[in-house]
Amino acid sequence: MPHLIYTLTELILQQRRDVYVIRFYDAEPHLSSTPAQELLERWFKQHCPGLEMQTLAHRPSDGLHKVLNERLVWVDFTDTALTQFEAAWESPEGGSIDERFQCFYVPFAGFEAQAQRAVAKDKMFED
Repeated sequence: MPHLIYTLTELILQQRRDVYVIRFYDAEPHLSSTPAQELLERWFKQHCPGLEMQTLAHRPSDGLHKVLNERLVWVDFTDTALTQFEAAWESPEGGSIDERFQCFYVPFAGFEAQAQRAVAKDKMFED
């Protein structure tokens, strides 16, 4: 069944808030997930059940995609889930303890001008 896959920019404009994404470095274009992604999905199900995750579409202009063998996954962390994730998967310096992925904080502020243009365009079509 088809479903809509957002780019990072589209997701941030839809959510209108800061987001966290995990970049997986071991992605293969023809596979639906990576070994590291499957590992984290199992960990999230065990430690943070109900946490929403969504694979994002590739778009180099978003800034976090560098090459096609990388995958971005949005994670809708609660404060508790984020704390658990950081304790389990990040070093005290904030880097990942697993070289196959890294979690990134993406602030909405960098996308605010785009959001304002999108709202103005929506209003233009409503009139």
